[in-house]
Amino acid sequence: MYIDHGNPLPSGIEESVRNLREVAPSLYFNVPRGFHTLLPYLQKDKALGSNSSAILVQFRRQRRHEPGGF
Repeated sequence: MYIDHGNPLPSGIEESVRNLREVAPSLYFNVPRGFHTLLPYLQKDKALGSNSSAILVQFRRQRRHEPGGF
């Protein structure tokens, strides 16, 4: 278990991105704003490619439970 001390704001997301490069999660939880802030980094940064599948799966699952989610 790893607890990321970054936050979903532009000032704190860089710490989360650094942590994701070091720790490859098999399961990832975040608040909706955190997923939205992190998504552009996952889409453009190939270094996060190995981690992005677990994160994107959790993002999609969360979105299904939100009003207007996909």
